[in-house]
Amino acid sequence: MPSKLPSGMAIQAAMSAAMAAISALPDDEDYGLLISTVEGESDILEVLDRVVEHAVADSKLAELARLRARRIEARADRARDIATRIVEALAISPLERPVYTASITYPRKPLVTNADELPREYIRESADMIAIGKALRAGETIPGAELRNPEPQLTIRTA
Repeated sequence: MPSKLPSGMAIQAAMSAAMAAISALPDDEDYGLLISTVEGESDILEVLDRVVEHAVADSKLAELARLRARRIEARADRARDIATRIVEALAISPLERPVYTASITYPRKPLVTNADELPREYIRESADMIAIGKALRAGETIPGAELRNPEPQLTIRTA
């Protein structure tokens, strides 16, 4: 279990101390000095460690929840299939029970047998965002498309 997530006030105080320490440094871009100063003058790195620890733990928890949800959905689908077979075999539809009513229907769904023969009005198209992105990053100009300003993205790697 990760340690307690720092409060907003704790994060703000640690950031203020770190930024004050950074502003007192010369502009020589000495990474070692920067890290040593931030670590010595504030607790922002410890705060960051706790925030990242929570992010990683919550991501793992969310993935486990997604896997569990898929298993539960598969179990529900199997149970629904068994119930359908039972009601269908009994040939009693609708079947009224104290808590539910089960009925078998046979909805008619469309099946495309030859997509090439379909009229244009029944075909959907969408932009190929992957190809557009590759072309724009390669320097091509594409009317109606452009690269947007990048947003920062944090990458966290764990074992």
